[in-house]
Amino acid sequence: MASSGTEVALRVFLHGWGSCAEQFRAAWPPARLQPAARCCFLNGCEQDPLTGRRRWFAFSGQEATLARSLRERSEQVERMIECELLHRGEAADAVIALVGHSQGGMLALAITLRGRLNVAAADSYAAFLPAAEQTEASAGATAARITLHASQVDEYVPLHQRLSMLELDAKLQADLRALAQRWLQCTVHDDTASTAALAARLRGAVRPMLRHRGAARLQLIEQPQQQPLPTLERLLMGLSQALGFVLPQTHRLNLLAHIQDEGSDYARHSTRGHQTNASLAFHSDRCDLNLLLYVRVAPRGGELSVVAYEEAAQRLRELDAPAYEALFDGFPFDLRDERIFASLAWHWRPILWRHNGGLRGHYIRRFITDSQRHDDCPRLSERQQHALNRFDTVLESMREEHAFAPRAGELVLLNNYRVMHARTGFDDAPEPAAKRLALRTWVAPFDSEPLPLALHALAGSCIARSYRGGVGCGAEYLGRLGQTRIINMTEHA
Repeated sequence: MASSGTEVALRVFLHGWGSCAEQFRAAWPPARLQPAARCCFLNGCEQDPLTGRRRWFAFSGQEATLARSLRERSEQVERMIECELLHRGEAADAVIALVGHSQGGMLALAITLRGRLNVAAADSYAAFLPAAEQTEASAGATAARITLHASQVDEYVPLHQRLSMLELDAKLQADLRALAQRWLQCTVHDDTASTAALAARLRGAVRPMLRHRGAARLQLIEQPQQQPLPTLERLLMGLSQALGFVLPQTHRLNLLAHIQDEGSDYARHSTRGHQTNASLAFHSDRCDLNLLLYVRVAPRGGELSVVAYEEAAQRLRELDAPAYEALFDGFPFDLRDERIFASLAWHWRPILWRHNGGLRGHYIRRFITDSQRHDDCPRLSERQQHALNRFDTVLESMREEHAFAPRAGELVLLNNYRVMHARTGFDDAPEPAAKRLALRTWVAPFDSEPLPLALHALAGSCIARSYRGGVGCGAEYLGRLGQTRIINMTEHA
């Protein structure tokens, strides 16, 4: 194989997702530094069905799926390079160098490590290998020089590693698991020192992730099925109370919900998605923050997809700018039978809004559709329906690349004004004691942002750091809306 100083017969450039060979040749600086006669720019093998742009393969949030796509495409690109070498009168084992960006960078890494071509050097920009593909290099690749190029403001790798980047640092997770195990070993789970220690550690660990990405994941408990369910419920409640006000999720003022299939008919507007095993479209819940603790997972299905409003909106803007702008205008939303203000059956508000230079949102297409059951609600215009359909198309195109299968014992936190989530349908285990189960709390964080006044009917208050959201009722609940508590400003700043 190639050794240091070997003359390179062909330098192959592999563009990133959404680009093409011509754009890469014109815009990529390293390309302009090489002799044109010894450069080859290859085009992505397929067209993205939504944007029409070139790509090498479809992204997926499932590591195994992404690794398989990368492996299959690597084989195809290797054949393309061999054909290019023969066309230029070079031997199939001539020395080559690879330069790749984003998806192209992933291919450059994979092809080099596979060792089937005589690669002297590979320069990979803003790329990574999925964990399932991170195996030892073949013997034929040991002489290749591999250079990884990245930066702290890399906008490419985070975009397509978003799900793995939602997970907390491994050491943090290990520390939290140890504290959780210590808590579970206590005989009394009231206001103990172990509760305070675990809650404080969790709060400090997840707040940066929630602030910057709107979601966080961590493996909190090993083998939760072996723990009594009331113990796990107390654990989740204790952690939730450390983050903010815990909110009622029903008019019966239940503060904790069991996410499990109850055989309910999701076609009925009164049925709530968490009571079914149905596939759920992208949506946000009726609160600032969700905490989901997975006790048991389904043998098939039940994957979660998490997409940031900012990322989805940007893709829509690139695809259809008028549809993007329409989402900042008003839409009618049904307020359901269980709602905060009994006199309001529906309300009018935007799906997207801007906040401090960023973008926030709250979307439930099902609620918009169901608003049309009210005689006094305006009918959706063609412009509104077009914008909603385009937005849904974008979201569905992002579902797989942002999907992951929650693990038993995993804690997932979602900021409903920063991210949306969707769920695939699932097949439950036949034994009742093995059926899929997650515990959920709704929380109004002590450090929440202000909301647009148009969301008052949904949240009950738009004041920052206040008690708001949920679907409670009664004088006590209504009286608490908008209240704040004195907090340690150093801790929550």
